[in-house]
Amino acid sequence: MKLFPLVAHAVPYRSLFIAVAAILVLLGGTVAAEAGLPKTLANITLGDPVTKYEPMIIAGSKAQNRDIQFLNEMDLEPAVIPGVRGVSIATGNSSPEERVIVVKLKFIDRSKALFDALEEEYRNAFGEPQTWLGDAFHNVIAWQWTLTEGDEEVEIVLTYSKDPELRPGVSVKFVLRSEWKRELDRYAKKSQTHVKVPYMKGRYTRENLAPFVPR
Repeated sequence: MKLFPLVAHAVPYRSLFIAVAAILVLLGGTVAAEAGLPKTLANITLGDPVTKYEPMIIAGSKAQNRDIQFLNEMDLEPAVIPGVRGVSIATGNSSPEERVIVVKLKFIDRSKALFDALEEEYRNAFGEPQTWLGDAFHNVIAWQWTLTEGDEEVEIVLTYSKDPELRPGVSVKFVLRSEWKRELDRYAKKSQTHVKVPYMKGRYTRENLAPFVPR
């Protein structure tokens, strides 16, 4: 089990419990001892202006999400977070000031043991997950926690994947869902002024579907 490289700079080799606790400290104190919703993961805080993280953003990586067009995504230098091989953030682009809405990270350690250790700590911190997002064959194991306080809502998705095409290894997705929804509303209002031109008109036929059938 390769938990210790994540925290070797801060703690000696003692026990699995201490190692996992240190990982959670590294991830921004996700243990729910503090009042209020968790907002910080790997020292990146949901709701922060993106300008706070500009020195860490990989040049040229910022782009609009093709599927969620009210979000801009960008990659951060993974070296700034020990134990992580990839980290990205997403910000809303319909507001005057871009703020962090999504944090995603992937660990260097791709083992099921790391996933199990984090899952145990997440269950201790946040209770039982509300939603299963994995597949029936457990090639992808993914649990989602949804936490609310007043009008604020955050989502945490912890994933272990053996699928080489779906983030293989251990990953965490952290979303400020309440701000995500507000950003969607702002984008929808702006989009009402745009003319939408459908690609295909009328009924689907063999002819207009032909370009989309592999041959």
